[in-house]
Amino acid sequence: MKRRFLYGLLGLVMVTALVLWGCVSSMAVAPAKVLAPSEDPAPSASKPFGKDKVSYEKPRPPHVNEVIFVSGTNYEMGYHYGYQVAEQIRVCMDESWMKAIQKAGSYDEAILRLQAFQYYIKEYTPELIDEMIGIAHGATVAGFETCYADILVINCEPNFGNVTGETPRPSPLDELPPKEYQKKYKTKGWEGRTRKYTSLSVPDYSNAVLSVGYELNDEACSNWAVWGDATTDGKLLCGDSVDGGVFRQFTYIGFPEEGYAFIAHVDRYGEICLVPMMNNKGLWSSAAYLGTPRDIDTGYGIPVNMAARHLVQFHDNAEDAKDELLNWDIPGGRGGNRILADTDGNAYIFELTAVLRTYREAGDFGETDWVAGANTFVIPENCELYDPPIKPFVDDWRIRQLWGFFGQYVGDVDLEFLKMMYRYQNPDGRITIGRRVNEVVILARPHDGDRGKWYEWNGTVGPNVKYGRGIECMDAPNGYFTLELRSSPAEVTNRAQRSARTALGKVDLALRELSLPEHAADYLLLRELLSEANNEWYVGYHNEVDAFHASGDEAIYLYSKALTAYAKCEAMCNGMYEVLVPQPTTPEDLGLDPLEPY
Repeated sequence: MKRRFLYGLLGLVMVTALVLWGCVSSMAVAPAKVLAPSEDPAPSASKPFGKDKVSYEKPRPPHVNEVIFVSGTNYEMGYHYGYQVAEQIRVCMDESWMKAIQKAGSYDEAILRLQAFQYYIKEYTPELIDEMIGIAHGATVAGFETCYADILVINCEPNFGNVTGETPRPSPLDELPPKEYQKKYKTKGWEGRTRKYTSLSVPDYSNAVLSVGYELNDEACSNWAVWGDATTDGKLLCGDSVDGGVFRQFTYIGFPEEGYAFIAHVDRYGEICLVPMMNNKGLWSSAAYLGTPRDIDTGYGIPVNMAARHLVQFHDNAEDAKDELLNWDIPGGRGGNRILADTDGNAYIFELTAVLRTYREAGDFGETDWVAGANTFVIPENCELYDPPIKPFVDDWRIRQLWGFFGQYVGDVDLEFLKMMYRYQNPDGRITIGRRVNEVVILARPHDGDRGKWYEWNGTVGPNVKYGRGIECMDAPNGYFTLELRSSPAEVTNRAQRSARTALGKVDLALRELSLPEHAADYLLLRELLSEANNEWYVGYHNEVDAFHASGDEAIYLYSKALTAYAKCEAMCNGMYEVLVPQPTTPEDLGLDPLEPY
């Protein structure tokens, strides 16, 4: 027992050291002098980048996800986004162009595919073109020259695998960006954001050399929503894990001029969103990748992740959001296994491709006030589109686990139960939703008002998770941070400050209860780590105080820096606490009956 503790402690020390290194190097937010939107960047703000500067040392992804605020019009939200994380966007932009050209086979074909996807983005969610232009402008002002097409490729490249050079394209195809947007952002009053350092043109990668790129994708995501009789208090609880892929993720909180405040998770910097999302009207959206069994199931359309961001910004219930989503052209594949749920008990899980517009509800397959999905079709007619037909309740162990947990423990589901569910490891070694390839796990309690809660883990929910393969997730802290979707950046930040302080106190007490002198060395090591977490808390607090005295964009950026520091502090502390105080990993640990074979 003592040896296991020491091994766990050694691992925690190494992980936390990496986290602290990431704390110093990862966040590309406003420099000391916050640039007004109309100012040119100082010469020192320009940094080498791109294919002509191969010696540039690119930042690695943070070990604890950054959290930033954006606000205003969609353009202004994009500007805030791009300005604060510009350096990471530049890295993702280079990666996305590489993958786009590889998948398309040539630069010219990649441009045609971007124009085709843009056609549907403009038709269904025109405000997101403004937002992508804003992201490019903000990143450029921060010192990393970026254009609209760079942001568009980050958002559309994951869907390039669903189309070919023979796939029918919509007509007419417009320039990048469309002409009316070029005119809009070049008229008097906007020069300050588009002048010499921002290009609305398309970069030329026509001489790029094609190569075979490696991309990890286990297609192992899971997402679900549970409410009513299934939960201990009848309230909506939701969850999503993004699994597989070597990406750069973060979370942002939006306060739009039009629509509802929301939280959105991003899998690569520059992306409008991936999953999950929730707003302050109690609407939740999550998704998983879904296969395309036939050629006709692929095609052009609006990327589903972008469609969902629009739905969460502008809808206050799952019913209306469902109706709008079903009327749109979508490409299939990424995000096709989507959930929309709200606090009024409406919930739908979709099985979408370019031609399928199908969904299921609670009760269709024995669910009692819950829905769940995991990268596979469940509706029998859709399963039969494969040859041979797939059998999710026989062959997919994640589907069997979800139905086992939610089906057997009706009325017992709460936050601690859900954490346990992601720590649970099948004794036979079979695949589970809690795996080493968990890139991020998010649990949430949406709320129609300003009490929505969001719990986010980098990597797995617990250090005990050992099945599956993992790469970049292996040095994650296995601790979560908490966000509350309050009515302003100041209130969100203040609640995060309290959550981080509570986590510090929890670890402090656990350390004081260690058996001394037997664990004296362990105590001293953990005390040092706790001190570093406490330092992060003060980084957050000092930025929070500065934000109080600031205004406009500067206040937004300072609250973002404070919130990220509090998130790091809380995640570090909760990771330490999991080593000091073992958490439930089976239903029996919560006083429930053993999980029956599923």
